Amino acid sequence: MATEYQIKDIAKIVGGGTPKTTNEAFFGGDIPWITPKDMSSNRSKFTGSGTRNITKEGLESCSAKMVPKGAILMSSRAPIGLLTIAENELCTNQGIRSLIVDSSIADNEYVYYKMQILIPLIEAYSSGSTFSEISGGNLGKIPIKTPSLKVQQEVAGKLRIYEQYRRNLIRTKSLIDEMIEGIFNAFFIEFLPVKDEKFRKTLSIPEGDSWNFPKALVDSEHGPIPEGWRIRRISDVMDLKYGKALKAEDRIEGGDFPVYGSNGIVGYHDEKLVDGPGIVIGRKGNAGTVEWAADDFFPIDTTFYVAQEKGKNIPLEFLYFSLSTARLPWYAADTAVPGINRNVILQLPIIIPPKSVMEQFSSLARSVLEISANITHRVALLSEIEKRIASRLIFDAEQKPN
Repeated sequence: MATEYQIKDIAKIVGGGTPKTTNEAFFGGDIPWITPKDMSSNRSKFTGSGTRNITKEGLESCSAKMVPKGAILMSSRAPIGLLTIAENELCTNQGIRSLIVDSSIADNEYVYYKMQILIPLIEAYSSGSTFSEISGGNLGKIPIKTPSLKVQQEVAGKLRIYEQYRRNLIRTKSLIDEMIEGIFNAFFIEFLPVKDEKFRKTLSIPEGDSWNFPKALVDSEHGPIPEGWRIRRISDVMDLKYGKALKAEDRIEGGDFPVYGSNGIVGYHDEKLVDGPGIVIGRKGNAGTVEWAADDFFPIDTTFYVAQEKGKNIPLEFLYFSLSTARLPWYAADTAVPGINRNVILQLPIIIPPKSVMEQFSSLARSVLEISANITHRVALLSEIEKRIASRLIFDAEQKPN
């Protein structure tokens, strides 16, 4: 049978820290610095970098500590229980506890899967008035069963195929997304068909084509834009509605409708809240992220979803890429639980080309978004299957004699 330890017996628990954000000398270095927000947007089992790096001076100025490749990172607040494995040496902010596993007792990938099972217990050990947090001391006291090291390694080996498949899917999705995002940026941000005659010729757009790009830029309050195009506020073309609370325990496993949180698909349910296709924006946690929902879906209360009035005539696909390139995370409040104000988003500018141009782009983007969303759906399903199989394999492993 498995031996019961406390987490502190099989791993050293290390906290993190944040350099003073007003000191530019502390950021932009070559030391990967991970936050819970980085973890929430990561679809892989492994993490090697975040959105920001820090310098050696930044590391030395705060309580952040370097942790080795293979360390298990767990968000300790807002929310508790996001998990990943360090792909290389890195450090974290104070919202993460890192477990440096004793390799003579435990396999780090096995412990990673076991920690997924322990999340409800970890939450029970947490405390806090504003938001729950698990301290390093309390985390260390949590009991954890571990079979022999050989059995742990066998379990981890059987589950490794899921990560390989997931990485292949994510890599394919990234290539597809980069392609269509590149087209949107060239057409509607850099205005290359207007500014660059050589670029226009490479597109082989004939005169009078429905793309209907003008040949000159004109001044606007937001800088030069193509002649005949307009600048409006986002509130002029769409509205944002709040998602609805749906706790994980209330979701129906095997349901047909994806449940969206601020970090994408977080589960499935047997009821929809919104007809698809649609756009979901992270409101709290991973604030400002923009997700495309290809089919009917259920956005939870950490999100907004886009609502359009009839007669606005702005294709949803065009809106999606306009929002995706608006750098919404920049407008999120830098608090313990990052959030973005609905009115801030609605007051941002959006460029409005002629209807024919938007429809041409949306026609091109529609099939690409469908493929990309299908891959996202597969990644989410794969992760759900992986968790269930891991739970079963670990249960069986704990029954084996050492």
